[in-house]
Amino acid sequence: MTVWTLDYYNRGNAVAPFPRLYKGGVAASVTAPAQLPGKWFDHWDKDGVAVPGNNRTITVNMDADHTIR
Repeated sequence: MTVWTLDYYNRGNAVAPFPRLYKGGVAASVTAPAQLPGKWFDHWDKDGVAVPGNNRTITVNMDADHTIR
C-alpha cells in the first residue's frame, strides 16, 4: 500500500494489514496496488461498508477510529 499521509510516528507505506495513528482532523490517503498475484483491486470497505466506485486511492478524514480494507 502507498500511504500518502505519514502518521503520527512518521510511518508511511506498508504491506496490509497495518495500523496507522493520526491526529484528529487529518485527511489520510492510501492507494492500493492495481493488482497482486492472482488478485485485482475491486473496491474499498470503510468501517465495514463498501465505498462506491473502484478508485484505488481513498482519503479518510480522521474524525474517529476507522478501518479500511
